[in-house]
This record gives sequence, C-alpha cells and structure tokens, in this order.
Amino acid sequence: RSMAKPDEPKSPDDLLQDPLLRPAPVVEGFKVLEPAVLYAKIGKGGMGVVYRAFDRIRDKDVAIKVLLPQLLSSPRARERFLREARLASEMSHPNITTVFDVQQDGVYVFLTMELLLGQSLRALLKRHKEQRRPMPVDEALTIIDSICQALAYAHERTVHRDVKPENIWLTEEGRPKLMDFGIALLNE
Repeated sequence: RSMAKPDEPKSPDDLLQDPLLRPAPVVEGFKVLEPAVLYAKIGKGGMGVVYRAFDRIRDKDVAIKVLLPQLLSSPRARERFLREARLASEMSHPNITTVFDVQQDGVYVFLTMELLLGQSLRALLKRHKEQRRPMPVDEALTIIDSICQALAYAHERTVHRDVKPENIWLTEEGRPKLMDFGIALLNE
C-alpha cells in the first residue's frame, strides 16, 4: 500500500537548490532520480545523503541513499558505496533494512531501500536520559536480542564494523533494524 506523502517542504526551492540534485529533471517541483521522485532529505552520513522518495515502479514511498557529491569522483568511495549496496541487497532478515536495488542515473549512484519510520536507538536513549528514566529492561533485551540475531545473520557474509545507536532504527511498530553497512568488511 502507498504511504501518504508528508507535507511539501516549506520552500520547494530549498530542495531544488540542493547541489546534489541540480542536474536531475524537475517533476512538479521535485527532483527525479529514475524511477523515483525525491521530496525530502531525511538524513546524511559519511558516504551519502538519504532522501524520502516516491518510487513510481513500486508505487510506494522508499528511502534513497545517494553517494555524496564530493565522493562521486573518487573511484574508491564509489566502489565502497557500491559494495555496501550490493552486500545489503543480498541480505534478507527481518532486523536488517531491506535494500531493493542499486542504480545509476547519469553521474549519480544510489541505492533504493525500505523507508523506515520511527527513530534511531540514539534518539530513544536520549529521550530516556532527558526524562531521567531508565529504559525498561524488557525493551532493552528485545532490542539487543533482535540486533544480535541480525548481526549473526550478517556476519555469515560480512562484519558490520559500525554498530552504534545511530545505525539501529526502531520502527513505529517497535521492530529494531540494523542499517548502514558502509564500512562493512566482507568475509572472504
């Protein structure tokens, strides 16, 4: 089922001025990386920028991670990004973010993955700290167990090497998801 799109950015020109997207064609005020229409920046990491987008083929909202512009000309960074995308797209586990595919549109290299709504484990921990209340033991054990299962599965193929609260997402339904295999070490 298609998810409702969030409200348009306060100024659509802000999104259109993003240097990462300037060369892409404009469709009704948004930028396009075929086959998706990007309409909100939702995150940024060391290797890429993540956008919320509507995938016209899948007919649903997705997340698209685009290699950072300053890394586009680096063959090493490009290969690392592609390795992450290929590796992640080969994994199928309920506690690992699903990567649908890796694509190239002109100079842009990007991966399309499931859109996760919710919050990072870091945000949850921060909220508990601000409210001066510890995380309930049952909740902590559920998160730990789920991530350990995801890591056991992933470590049959790779070593994640960047497990931290920012790379653990808690969906709105409460499911922990391991994400960002950007610096994973492939098992030979």
